[in-house]
This record gives sequence, C-alpha cells and structure tokens, in this order.
Amino acid sequence: MGNKLMIIQFALLILIACKHNEKELKSDSTELTDAKKVEEKLIRLATAADSTTPSFKQGLVLYSEIFRRLGYKFQGECFPTERALLLVNNGTYDGEGGRIVEIDTAKYPNLVKVNESIFDVSLAAYSMNKDLNITGWNSFKKYPNLLIGIVNGSIESEVEISEHVDNNRIILANNTEQGFKMLAANRIDVFIDVNEYIMFFMQIHPEYKEMGIVNSGIIKTYNAYPYVNKKYSDLVPKIDSVLKELKNSGEYKQLLTQSFALSLKNSETKTH
Repeated sequence: MGNKLMIIQFALLILIACKHNEKELKSDSTELTDAKKVEEKLIRLATAADSTTPSFKQGLVLYSEIFRRLGYKFQGECFPTERALLLVNNGTYDGEGGRIVEIDTAKYPNLVKVNESIFDVSLAAYSMNKDLNITGWNSFKKYPNLLIGIVNGSIESEVEISEHVDNNRIILANNTEQGFKMLAANRIDVFIDVNEYIMFFMQIHPEYKEMGIVNSGIIKTYNAYPYVNKKYSDLVPKIDSVLKELKNSGEYKQLLTQSFALSLKNSETKTH
C-alpha cells in the first residue's frame, strides 16, 4: 500500500512538472511570435526621385538606418510626383521620401511633415558659356535670350522659373542625360538640374566636361522634408530625433559619402 501511494505521488509530481514545462513552452512560443512581429514591422516610402540617381540610393541608406533604429524594416519605391503623394495620402504607402515644395494639406490632408530635413538640394545651372554667371532665379532676367532646359516634372524648377523666364524659352528634358545632350547639341543655352545629379553624371561621362560644359552657378538650395501618413504620426518626433542624432554625430555625412562612392563605382563598372 505504501509503495502504491509513493508511485501515485511520483506520477502526480511528473504530471505537475510536465504542465509547468508546457506553460513555459507556450510562454516562450508567444514571446518568439511577438519578437517576430516586431522584426517584421515594415515602413514603405514612395518617392518621386529618379531611382538611377545617387540621391535615391543615399535616401535608401539613410532611411534604412533611421528605421532600423526605430525597430522597422524599410522599403522605398519610385513613382511619378503626383502618384507618390496620392499613394501616401490614401495609406497605400506609409510615407514620402522628401519634398521640397510645401505640400497642399487641403489636397493631401493625411500627410504629416517631419520637421528635420532629410536632404539639402541645390539647383544648378550648367552651360558652355564660361562667362555666364548665375547666382539665383533673378539672374535670368539679365539674359533675356537664353533657351533654358529643365527636367520635366521637376516642380521646384517649373514653378519658380516661370516667374522669371517666358514659357517659350523653357525646354523640357526627360532626365539629366537628355538635358546634357541638348546642351552639347546647342539646342539649349543652359540646363538646370539638381547639382548632385549633375556632378554624379559628369563623373560617369567626362566627355561632357571635355566639351566645355561648366557649372555657371547655384540657383537656389532647398530643404527636402519627409512626410508620413497620419496613421504614423507618432513616428514624426522619433524620425526627427534620429535624423538630428545622425547629423550631430557625423554619421549622416559618412553614410551619404559612402553611398555616393558606391553608386559611382557601380556606374563606372556598368559603363566599362
């Protein structure tokens, strides 16, 4: 009888231990599932930037680091200017990579601006006239006969240039390369584009520099700001804070420099 009682007690102890272990396993499983959910959090940004430019690739690097620090994975995709804003406003995408022109909040009420700029963007004028001196939009009033090329869809160029130059003197190019071809063929006198794009382009295509194309001046420097859909408005101060940290620590400049060098190396490999 005593032995039977001991066996029953031992069996009960094993059963209790098994139940306890089962609870621990369930708890561990839940924690792993929650951790996986955190790991799989994803932010998708739409942008109007040209995916072939170093600025787009620099943006990918910057945002990957920003959202990594905030516990998110990140994806960026390119769309036409208006389309990108619509996709973010309706919640299909979570944010917009960077806007120079202030967004019309009546038209896009679901977009929330981050206060810290993601990029400084300089528009520059390039020409084959070494005597041409451009220091701002007003400079074009001194040159009433110039034909000026800008990239189609570049809102900051199209809006501001129309205030200083007659429309019949504005020629649209599809991209930087076409603008330079037009300049080299004397179809236009000046080509305006983001200076960083042009510098990158000319390093890959030194033949244009050999033709005598020069930087005739910086027209204006703009700040580009990220926007998020309002469902992520809680991230705005966090993105703002991380951006400031990156800039103050010097990591921001380091990330941009490394990304630019890699873009240049990859482009040179493709062209050879």
